[in-house]
Amino acid sequence: MRPIKIVIEKHADGCVAYPVGVKGVVVGEGDTYEEALRDVQSALRFHVETFGVESLSTDEGPVLEAFVAEVVVEAVPSFPVDAPKARVPRAFGVLGFEVVREREHSALRRLDPGGSITR
Repeated sequence: MRPIKIVIEKHADGCVAYPVGVKGVVVGEGDTYEEALRDVQSALRFHVETFGVESLSTDEGPVLEAFVAEVVVEAVPSFPVDAPKARVPRAFGVLGFEVVREREHSALRRLDPGGSITR
């Protein structure tokens, strides 16, 4: 098996560990760094036993490096409350979006040139 990079986060109530570049969700936890690392190793063994060693591979190959960065996310200004309700969906329609409504919720969807969907 290949080496797997593990991210370990320290929180007020303990540590959480997870692998980078593994298909599926694999998480370990513990009161200490060492406990979280042991727990995620155990979870990875279970993952391989359940889904096979190929579940550790991704189409992109192994993760060469992992970095941690910190950013500040500013609040996005909300759409003008006083915008005429009938004009808003039409404006998004001109931009190629389809307005999808389900009960009181609305979402926007657009088929991109590459075939992917923007939501």
